[in-house]
Amino acid sequence: MAIDENIISRNPYSRFKLKYTASTRTFLTAPELQKIESSDLGGNISLDRVRDKFLFSVYTGLRFKDADNLKEENIEFDGKKYWVVIVQNKTKEYLRVPLLNKAKEVYDKYEDEREITGYVLQRMSNQKINSFLKVIAKHAGITKPLTHHVARHTAATTIFLSNGVPWKLLVSS
Repeated sequence: MAIDENIISRNPYSRFKLKYTASTRTFLTAPELQKIESSDLGGNISLDRVRDKFLFSVYTGLRFKDADNLKEENIEFDGKKYWVVIVQNKTKEYLRVPLLNKAKEVYDKYEDEREITGYVLQRMSNQKINSFLKVIAKHAGITKPLTHHVARHTAATTIFLSNGVPWKLLVSS
């Protein structure tokens, strides 16, 4: 813009080369996910709730913010199965995903609280969840850096792709 308006004669950044590094996506394998699901958290209720929120996102593929904002009215039953139905916070796109059995177990576990708060899962900051996930990973013997976003990558690779969901459906959401 400044060049077009003759404020400067050339782009001062033209000699700089940006380095791009391919990022690797961290996800849990099926055995690692099993370790998370079955690890003994010593009766710590906070860790149990965070694990449940993480697993809910693994089995639905929801981003942190969408899982955190999920309300009772976002769960629909069509007479055969339950569905998560939302407009995604980040993309503003409509999303309808089946509530798989393990996600349904988490959903059912918090029914009493849901009736009080209206939210499917306890609300908590992403920072707090990620700090608890580090502790959960240690309990489970997982050495990968575990964050809530790992749930989404695990959903795409370990849950959906391994169950025959077409890749094109995953990259569009």
